[in-house]
Amino acid sequence: MACTIVHTATLKDSYGHFVSLDEDENYLMYWTTNDATQTIYISISVKTTGWVGFGISPYTGRMPGSDTVIGWVSNGKAYLQDRYAESRTTPILDASQDYNLISGEEIDGTTILKFSRKYNTADSNDLPLQNGTSRLIWSYHSSDPVTPDSFTIHEKQGSRSLNLFDSIPEIDKPPMPKDTQTFQITHTN
Repeated sequence: MACTIVHTATLKDSYGHFVSLDEDENYLMYWTTNDATQTIYISISVKTTGWVGFGISPYTGRMPGSDTVIGWVSNGKAYLQDRYAESRTTPILDASQDYNLISGEEIDGTTILKFSRKYNTADSNDLPLQNGTSRLIWSYHSSDPVTPDSFTIHEKQGSRSLNLFDSIPEIDKPPMPKDTQTFQITHTN
C-alpha cells in the first residue's frame, strides 16, 4: 500500500498518548484510541531513513506469533505492510491488510509513519488489542528494503510492555514541580 507524503502537525498535539519505546529515544510512539469506532491511531517517529517495524507480541515480547507492520518512505511515497511472524525471520505478508496507512514522510533523518487499525480485525493473523498490558515489539534499519519483499535484518530492535487503553492522556497529566528530579535505573542482561 502506498500513500503520498504529507507534512504532519506536532505529533504530541495530535495524539493523546506518547512514549519512547527505546531508552535512547530514537523510536517514539504516539497513539489515540477511539472506542466509538473501535480503532487505534498510531504514529511512529524513528531516527532512521530506512525501514521501520512495529508489532504486537503475544505476551512474550518476541517475534514468533507477533502481529507486525513494516513501513518505509522511498522516492516520495510511504509504504506500510501488514505482516505476521511465525519465527525469528522476516514476517510473512498478510493476505488481509488490516493496518491502514494514513501518511508517511522523512524529515531530517527521521521516518514518521501514521496508521490505524481496528481493535479486533477478525483476521487470524492479527492479535486483538485488549485492556491491560500489551507487549509491543519494534525494530528498524538504516536502509529501505531492497524490494517490497526483501528486507535486511534489523540493526536495532526491542520490546516494551505498555497499557494502550487505560493510561492518562498527556494533556490531562498534571505538571511536575520545577524542582522535580528524575533518574533512570537500567539493568544490562
